[in-house]
Amino acid sequence: MREALLIVLVAGLCIAGLYSSRIALIAYIWYAILRPDVLAWSETNNYSLLLGAVAVVSCVRDLPNLLPTLRSRWFVIFLIYISWISLTVAFSTDFETSTLHYRILLPTLFTAVLVPVVITNFKDLRILYLVMAGSLGFLGFKFGAYGLAVGGAQFAAGYGGSLSDNNLVALALAIGIPLCWYARELFTEKHWKLLFLGLTFFLIPAVIMTHSRGGALAMGVTLLFMTWYSRRRVLTLVVLGILTIPGLYLVRDSFTARISTVSSYEEDLSAQVRLAQWKAAIRMSFDYPIMGVGFGGGPYTQNVDRYIDIESTQYAHNNYLQTLADSGYPAFILLCILLFGQILYLRRIALEFKGLGDLPMYGMAMGMAAALVAFAAGSVFLSRTYYETIFYMFVFTIALDLLVPARREAALAAAGQISPNPQPVPSFTPAAPVLPPRPAPEPQPARYKLGGRERVQRT
Repeated sequence: MREALLIVLVAGLCIAGLYSSRIALIAYIWYAILRPDVLAWSETNNYSLLLGAVAVVSCVRDLPNLLPTLRSRWFVIFLIYISWISLTVAFSTDFETSTLHYRILLPTLFTAVLVPVVITNFKDLRILYLVMAGSLGFLGFKFGAYGLAVGGAQFAAGYGGSLSDNNLVALALAIGIPLCWYARELFTEKHWKLLFLGLTFFLIPAVIMTHSRGGALAMGVTLLFMTWYSRRRVLTLVVLGILTIPGLYLVRDSFTARISTVSSYEEDLSAQVRLAQWKAAIRMSFDYPIMGVGFGGGPYTQNVDRYIDIESTQYAHNNYLQTLADSGYPAFILLCILLFGQILYLRRIALEFKGLGDLPMYGMAMGMAAALVAFAAGSVFLSRTYYETIFYMFVFTIALDLLVPARREAALAAAGQISPNPQPVPSFTPAAPVLPPRPAPEPQPARYKLGGRERVQRT
């Protein structure tokens, strides 16, 4: 029954996607983030590939927008980044394994590049934001509601797709918290505000019940970020604290025991393995500084035994060091520029539009900034260089960047600071026009009076 519903839904989205490139692209992103095939217990299918093919074909009509998109510096950096990691596949020490992971990422790269090309207005960007927030919020509801209903749980397994273990599930849920929290700014209706506040409520205990130290770090840093940049810090701190208490109370013993291992890492085998992996990744980067050992993490596991003293076939457990070892220092630098540069940029844009009174723009910018903060913090303990959602977060920022000038002008006009249609003012005073010289008047014959009569003197 679930698979039948999924087939009907995918078929409807494909038909609608052929009519509208925006529907096709947003439908594929929804499928990639939520993975409804996992919910339908039907992972062995090609529905994602079908939706991706429809999205690429349908978006061909929007390719003329590609050149204007290059005005965004973030788009140029993003293109260089994905081109570099693509190039490292060709120079991989294990070409077959790198190709396998790259093939998983390739549809994401194609559709991600199309986002700023197709999503060119505020309405579509708002829909995309809500789709991303709603998808992760639904996952939070699924895990959080179950955990609260049974009086506490420990989610030790993954969800499906790229969320293959509890750490990656925790990272996705931590990213969803700020997206849902700030989605409230996109509405004036109270029922929508309450809906996304409710999704935030379920996301927080869901992260806690994964017992992921990386997820806990990502959530903690994100909640602090959200509180610090809130309009009412005390109220925000109280509300977020209330949302955190139920999940934390139900699993307080097991969660505290798990988190306390961070302070006693000398006695924790998992922590010792992580530290050894970090050192190995750094040593590996010295031997492969430009291209790395190959994208995807697979080549890393094939080479790590030469750099580590313990037996392990795991990843580096650090997304930054994983990128460094996989694709070299250029990819590492580009990733840091994209991630931390966009956080600073989005924060600045959010505060600017907050001052202008444009709350939807403020909500999207600050929500995405906080979501990137969650990924940045979680990446300290987690490795997944081909995680789809982060690529869509990068290109969302690009699409928003391209809309900022027009949206800023509209906000200023609404505030009465500029006219809605300002006329260009010349930067110089134009010279007076030069008129042609008047012709000299023809000489007139002299006139005189003689005997009371006017006479003309003849020449």
